[in-house]
This record gives sequence, C-alpha cells and structure tokens, in this order.
Amino acid sequence: MMVSIPSRGQGLLNEKRIYMLDVTASMVGEGVVETPNIFSEVKSKLAQAISDIQSLQTEVVVIPFTDSPFEPIRGFLHDKDSLLAAITNIDIRRGDTNIAGAWDRGLRELDSTKVNYMFLLTDGLHNCVVEKDTLYKKLSSWSDLSKGKHMFAFYVMLTPHARELEIAQIVDNTNQMWLIESMDVNASFINSSVSVSVNVNEDSKVKLWFTSNNNKVFNKEIDFHISLEKNPYYAIRNFDIHFYNRYVEFELEELRPRIEIPLETNLLVFIEYDKTKYPLIFFTPETINFNVINKGVRTMKIREK
Repeated sequence: MMVSIPSRGQGLLNEKRIYMLDVTASMVGEGVVETPNIFSEVKSKLAQAISDIQSLQTEVVVIPFTDSPFEPIRGFLHDKDSLLAAITNIDIRRGDTNIAGAWDRGLRELDSTKVNYMFLLTDGLHNCVVEKDTLYKKLSSWSDLSKGKHMFAFYVMLTPHARELEIAQIVDNTNQMWLIESMDVNASFINSSVSVSVNVNEDSKVKLWFTSNNNKVFNKEIDFHISLEKNPYYAIRNFDIHFYNRYVEFELEELRPRIEIPLETNLLVFIEYDKTKYPLIFFTPETINFNVINKGVRTMKIREK
C-alpha cells in the first residue's frame, strides 16, 4: 500500500493575508528622490489580488505605514466589497519609510491557527527610526520564526528604486521568504505539508498531495523536482509528477540494510523549480521536514501451558 501524505491545506486551515503597504509621498512621486507615481496602480493591483482570493474564509489585513504603522484595514472575503472600498480610499501620509516598524507590526498579525502569507510592499529603502542593520536582523530571523509553521513572507520591491542588494541576498538566503520585484502581488501558492512522516516498513512509495489558492495552476505544465537532503540511509528514486491530479509520487530507496538504519531519521525534502520561469508561482513550503520511520509491528505470542 502506497503511503499517501495529505496536504496541509485540504480544508483544514484557512488563509490569512497580511499586506504592509508603504504610503509615503514617494509612492506618488513627491519624495526627496525623484520616483514615479505608482500609488493608484499599486492599490489597483492589491485590490485585484484580494478580489481573486477564492476562499470566503480568508482573513485580510492591510497595514499602511510611513515612519510608523497606521490602523489596519481588516476583514474577511465574505465582506469583499467593504475591503476593496477601504483599499481604494487609502491615502498618502506624511513621514519617512520605517520598514522595520512595519515588519514588526505585521508579525503581530501572524495566526498559528491559519496559513499566513505576509507581504511587505515598498517603493523605497528603510531610512528612519532604527538603523538598517536592525531591519536586516529582523528579516534574517524569519527562518527560525517560521520553521515548521504555516508562515510565508514576501518582500515586494515595487520599483527599481526599492532594489537593495543586501536585502535581496537576505531574502534569497532566508527560508520561507521570497522576493517579488513587481507591483503584481497576485501570486499562486502551491501548498503541501510542512512536515510529513512515513514508515518504510509499510511501504517505500510516497504520494505527496498539493492544494492551491488558484486551482488553474494545476492546468499548467510546471517543471519541478524533489530532492532529499544528503544522508547515508535513504535516496529518492522513480520521481513522477501527476500535477494535473495534484500530487507527486516517489520511492524511498534504502542505501543500507534495514537493520543498519536508525528507527527514525529526520531529513529535509527540497522542492526545486525555476523561479524566473514562474515568477508569481510559489511552492509553500519549498522545504519539507521529512521523518522516516523504520519500525515494524512487533507481535508477542503467548504459549498456553
């Protein structure tokens, strides 16, 4: 019997979308540095992304910010019209760009009972309240904060003016965090379990299921691969994609005699794909905690006298 690993998203957890939105004057081209007026388009793109969310149970929080965050706009998709109207009415405010403060405010919204997607949208660079190094440390700590949890972050550089090499490198090296260099935040998330467990004594074949916020994504031919953390006990073979049916399957090959393999081995499974080819498609997570159990069922016979 093949071991079937359910996706974490099969109707069990609702989504929460958290958007921290830069509302400084540079967003309308009135900053100290000459920048384009993108504010109306950014709000339109954000409204479209929210409008396209399929689950009415998705919670949305929009946090405008300058040198400090402002009162959030919040609601659920079953009240979409009110949400979209509130986003349309967001205005530019006085102040500099405190990305570290906006990030901290977004962290306060994380909900352990939901699948969290957090977006930081800015057209500029952090320039007030705390030093840049503080922001860098906050971003880098996301790996530890989100490990094994349904928490995924996106740093959205809305224009080339927001491009910062150090932040781009931090994002690239931080698990469960991605860089978007576009005003389009209408992303498709391909969800799987953040942690799975299989028993090779039951079956060496594994089926991993996916769900998505955009079911149309399963009609695409997405080229991706699954690899296993290097280890002396197991390898993946016979990897096969059944994306239209929303799963992949593979076999675990034992590299040593079973008696020489630990009763439990904790490994990582990596999902690898071309991010430049699919710029708004994200596997959440890309790294799965994989617990391989090597325990058979023990029976005890009692001899009657």
